[in-house]
Amino acid sequence: MRAWITGLAAMALCAGAFAQGDTGAAEVTKAAQAWLASLDAAELTTAKLPMDAAERFTWTYLPQARPGLPLKSQTEAQQSLAMALVKSALSAAGLDAVSTIRRLEVALRDELKHNPAMRDPDLYYLLVFGEPSEKGAWGLRYEGHHVSLNFTIADGQIVSSTPQFFGSNPHQVMEGSMKGTRFLGAFEDGAKEIVAAMDDAQRAKAVVPGEVPADILTRFDSVATPPDASQGILFSELKTAQQAALVKLLEEAASVQRPGVAAARMKKVRDAGLDNIRFVWIGGTGPGEKQYFRIQGPTFVFEYDNTQDNANHSHTAWRDFAGDFGRDVLQDHYKAAHNGLPGVGGTAR
Repeated sequence: MRAWITGLAAMALCAGAFAQGDTGAAEVTKAAQAWLASLDAAELTTAKLPMDAAERFTWTYLPQARPGLPLKSQTEAQQSLAMALVKSALSAAGLDAVSTIRRLEVALRDELKHNPAMRDPDLYYLLVFGEPSEKGAWGLRYEGHHVSLNFTIADGQIVSSTPQFFGSNPHQVMEGSMKGTRFLGAFEDGAKEIVAAMDDAQRAKAVVPGEVPADILTRFDSVATPPDASQGILFSELKTAQQAALVKLLEEAASVQRPGVAAARMKKVRDAGLDNIRFVWIGGTGPGEKQYFRIQGPTFVFEYDNTQDNANHSHTAWRDFAGDFGRDVLQDHYKAAHNGLPGVGGTAR
């Protein structure tokens, strides 16, 4: 994995939670401006929508066409600028993650002959919302099969980096040039280690009986509904080593973001109270068994599943219950300045 609106004072206060350090928004803004400048008028119509477009609150990780300008429709020079934009928004681990997923599409198509017509490493789409600038608010989405990255930038800070989704098909590549690759294996291994270290009383709370969910529970809903918060074992009921392992999983999930963004995300988790976090495991822990786990706090949920294709197809997602698409930061501003932005208050489709 590791090798994985304006200058109003109110706006500044809202963005303060992310202003603990540099989130790299200036670099992302310049990269977005450079990419947009390379496009002609028709391409711009596809690549850019208003900040208040309802589309900003939709997302999916399925292999399908979506709004935005795909890499496939861009010249070599434009693709270079597009990937420079993606690189600017992520850490080295994050860039490695999106590159690995694109290479998995090639392996699925050319070596494993898995729905070849659907597998194309150039069907990843960039979409900008609003006008990239150092002042005001704008958004960015990079999305395709098994990737959805959504960023909200406000007054020179990246104030939201969720929904964040990464998937891997296969979860473990069994043949071909990528044989042995387990892109999301660190999450499976880390969670299994936590369960294995539990005593019977802990396991009775953490391991939920019943059918393994067929997918992440939050799916690609615009607003993430918190899964059953009564399930699982509380952080405070874990032993010190187990607690450290759980935090490590969250840090690993956040590490795909730029360091300042990842640090701000983890600060938000801690500020809401680590003792309020619950760990839930459903399914078996043996090789080839369907598995699901989640780490859920008052403000967020991180989900993992490996259930499809004989438990060799995994998904991960980080959702903020109030903060996806920057809702918690932008809501008050748009209410005051623009009489409300569709979906900011949690009503988006």
